[in-house]
Amino acid sequence: MRRAALKHGFDLEQHRTTAVSVELADWADVIVAMGNPHRKWIEDNCPEHNGKVQQWDIPDPHFDSDPEACEKCLLAIRDKINEVTS
Repeated sequence: MRRAALKHGFDLEQHRTTAVSVELADWADVIVAMGNPHRKWIEDNCPEHNGKVQQWDIPDPHFDSDPEACEKCLLAIRDKINEVTS
């Protein structure tokens, strides 16, 4: 993913995964779930924030054997961000 991101001008070297917590959900205006398993986990663990969850249905490249999976994921995220911010 870092290589695909860098190719498009995004440096993820300092990025670290952050687990969703009730405190983080309290802070967030929107919670993006990449797919149904992510959404379900948030709904089960932070039910008071279900109204904040948006499911984007972007496949997790970690589980994809396609060498272009990270690139496809990155572009899908970019496109979705452009869609919701325009």
